[in-house]
Amino acid sequence: MVHVICFVSKICKSVSKEEQDHILEAAKQYNNRNKISGVLLCSSGFFFQILEGEETIVKDLFYNKILKDSRHKDIYTVLQKSTRITFFKGYYSKFNCSDHPDLKICQLKKYIEKHKIQDNPDRFRRLLIPHLATALTNL
Repeated sequence: MVHVICFVSKICKSVSKEEQDHILEAAKQYNNRNKISGVLLCSSGFFFQILEGEETIVKDLFYNKILKDSRHKDIYTVLQKSTRITFFKGYYSKFNCSDHPDLKICQLKKYIEKHKIQDNPDRFRRLLIPHLATALTNL
């Protein structure tokens, strides 16, 4: 079993592009060190993140660091579940970050809300993969 948490959040206006780059790099290093796979996308003033890993590590990161980080707000938890279904199992670089300008995370959030896919990993995977595939191929 792997624990998955996926969320979308709005980046605070006071956060500079350089600070966003620092967040992306720090997340990549932390998650690789802690064997957390997933993706962190940053675009159009939003973060979109999927975290996969050992339950206590993923929950600690989410509840004690991510939710308390003042550099973003309006955190919308899309999915939080222990599951056998993983999105990034065997993913070569384990954790990827992107700030591709064509990715519109705010549209992705609306899509997720419209299709009511919260806490349904099978449906979430089917609906989300086409969106992520576009972003990840542009890394």
